[in-house]
Amino acid sequence: MLLHYQKNTYMKSINLSIRFVLFFALLGAAFSCKKPGVDSITDEGQTIVKLAESDYQLVALDLVNTSQAFTVDLRRDVPNESELNKPLTVVLTLDPTVLTAYNTAHSTSYVQLPTASYTLDQSTPISGNNITVTFAPGEFAKNIRFTVPDATVLDPNDSYALGFKIASAEGAKISSELNNLVTEVGLKNKYDGVYRMTGTLVDVASSGITAKSPTTVHLVTIGERKVQMYNAGTSSSSFLFLFPILNAGAESAYGGFLPEFEFDANDRVVKVVNAYGQPNTSNTRSAEIDPSGVNKWENGVLRVKFFMYQPNTVASGPRTSFDLVFQYTGPR
Repeated sequence: MLLHYQKNTYMKSINLSIRFVLFFALLGAAFSCKKPGVDSITDEGQTIVKLAESDYQLVALDLVNTSQAFTVDLRRDVPNESELNKPLTVVLTLDPTVLTAYNTAHSTSYVQLPTASYTLDQSTPISGNNITVTFAPGEFAKNIRFTVPDATVLDPNDSYALGFKIASAEGAKISSELNNLVTEVGLKNKYDGVYRMTGTLVDVASSGITAKSPTTVHLVTIGERKVQMYNAGTSSSSFLFLFPILNAGAESAYGGFLPEFEFDANDRVVKVVNAYGQPNTSNTRSAEIDPSGVNKWENGVLRVKFFMYQPNTVASGPRTSFDLVFQYTGPR
């Protein structure tokens, strides 16, 4: 199953004239306000408890058997110093319905991170699905720390997440906007990341098709030693999950074709397949490793040669031969 990327929603730019109005209004107000800090908190309103992230949060774990951790953060906005100096108990619930609603709204397919795969700190004990979080006097923020002792027990073919909802806040008000959260727990093997792809290709069916080189791609974890390519350097959303090419110098892509690479314990590429099927039943395209290549990932560089077969176009032998180099540039 092809992976997909969650697109964030960004606020539209504020109209320039409105910004000028706001600027002068705030400038005037600034002269009548105290300097920021605890001593500027007014005596009006009430304590508001909220999650620090809005709606969605992504954390990444390496596919290793050593301990790793991530946090979910709670905040409290207090109306005065007196309220800040009081303890506050909040119950944060692991709520599967939050995850289900998110999947429905965003066409995602996250599954609940198994309870047995993580532990919580003693400072935020869990009972059933309820996590008790206690703000000590003077604390604005609390970090709920999840520790995953061994990420290799998880299936990298699944998309994991946790759904959270603030269930109660003793003596405080729960934020109407920042009261639930989906935290995606992404799994990454050692090959996962952003790469600069260079190299060549030869297409015997169309001499006008050449490699798009250099270009930016992602190698995305789909197994303990498997990655799938993602066409991050394209200017067209239609090409994101297709192999990038130039056709008579113009940006294009091989339809229904995207390589997946599988490595052995020595970081050698042992298999290349088409993510759309071996072969893709709609256009007969499949992939196969070229044994004449270096075909190895080493120190952040993947050198690989492979073929694309398409029997309905080229009856005998490969249609396209690829000779590529992927240079790691950073995490995705």
